[in-house]
Amino acid sequence: THAATTNLERWQRTVRASLSRTERETLENLRAAAVVTVGRSDRPAMFWCLGRKQSGDVYTSTDRALLTVLAEKTSHELTRF
Repeated sequence: THAATTNLERWQRTVRASLSRTERETLENLRAAAVVTVGRSDRPAMFWCLGRKQSGDVYTSTDRALLTVLAEKTSHELTRF
């Protein structure tokens, strides 16, 4: 399994390929500032959409690294089921 913070363009391709029109519209309306995939990168088991930080700060490389570690641990746990 693989977990990674995805770039928006790759995430949009995944969304277009795997979700229904209604699901795509719902996700587009979320206006996610960061998207983290959990599971295989070509067909994630799930993804987390994070909004803007309350502080107004951007997601830093440290934030992305921590989110990636969390996603990897979650992905590992999912393989146990």
